[in-house]
Amino acid sequence: MSAQTTAPQDFNWLLLADVSSAKARKGENNAGLFDRTWAEVATAIYDRLAEAAEQKKPGSGESVRISSMMLRAGAIATISAL
Repeated sequence: MSAQTTAPQDFNWLLLADVSSAKARKGENNAGLFDRTWAEVATAIYDRLAEAAEQKKPGSGESVRISSMMLRAGAIATISAL
C-alpha cells in the first residue's frame, strides 16, 4: 500500500489472505497451475497477521503461520511435480 492509501480499520485481512491462497492454488484462469503472485500476496499477509498476533500474545499466531506454511508446501509440491 502506498503512503497515501490506508485500509479501513475493520478490514478483514484474513479473508484477503484466504482468497489469495485459493487463487494461488487454482492458478490463473482456473487452469490448475500454481500462481506464484497470489501465493506471495497470501504468504505476506499471513506472515504479518501471525507476527501481529504473536506480539499481542505469544503462541496466538500459530494457526495463521500454519496456513502460510501449508501454502508454501503446496507450492513446493506443485512446482517440483512439473
